[in-house]
Amino acid sequence: MSTVGVIEAVFFTASDAYKKDPAGTFKRLVEILHDTPGQVGSDADLLTCTYAIASVTASTTASCTKRPTMLSSSSVRPSSPPPLPFDVPIHTDTDTDTAWTTYEAHQALINSPRYAELKEHFGNAIGGAMKMVHFKATGDVPAALGAGAPEVARFTVKPGVAIADATAIFEQIAAFKVPDIAGTVWGYTVEDEKEAVFVAGWSSVEAHQEALKASSPEAAAFVQKLLAALEVKMVHAKFGKY
Repeated sequence: MSTVGVIEAVFFTASDAYKKDPAGTFKRLVEILHDTPGQVGSDADLLTCTYAIASVTASTTASCTKRPTMLSSSSVRPSSPPPLPFDVPIHTDTDTDTAWTTYEAHQALINSPRYAELKEHFGNAIGGAMKMVHFKATGDVPAALGAGAPEVARFTVKPGVAIADATAIFEQIAAFKVPDIAGTVWGYTVEDEKEAVFVAGWSSVEAHQEALKASSPEAAAFVQKLLAALEVKMVHAKFGKY
């Protein structure tokens, strides 16, 4: 199991300016984050920021990620049913992820005078609704985020479903041995224990689509179990260093 920092995930509708020039739109915001205490992996080569294309809908989305630096992976994945299909709605929000040493470290930035400037620059990237959450992720962060086409899924536990039952589902997904998934990382949000973020590091969107076609009755039954317990929105992203 990996040891990771607290990850701040911001989901929002991208502005036209961001779609046209993601790096330029985020330039000053990134500079502020680099200079903020408690922000993990402040070296430039650890900051990955890209725009991505959502599968199926081909809508422009984006993702910007700060990777935690102290990571270890010792879990051994057991054998599993054939590749798990995620036949769920495709979400077209933009997602930025920033890793912090602690939740409090990010709160310190929010309460500082510099936050007003950061919000101003971040606002240039926003073209609609925005939601920010924090989660302490479990799994192989570099493998999941560094894959060819990471699948980023936002889950909400449905009313009447126990957290323990939802956790068992997440752990089962993470334990699946799928050749085209380099690694997974997931966690419940600090803000709401019934919300979680899960990233699966697919090698490509096509590999995921092929896995859907090759699903078995057992895998299909598992998906029905998942969708009965969890609401989900997902998108594929392509990460690159920024």
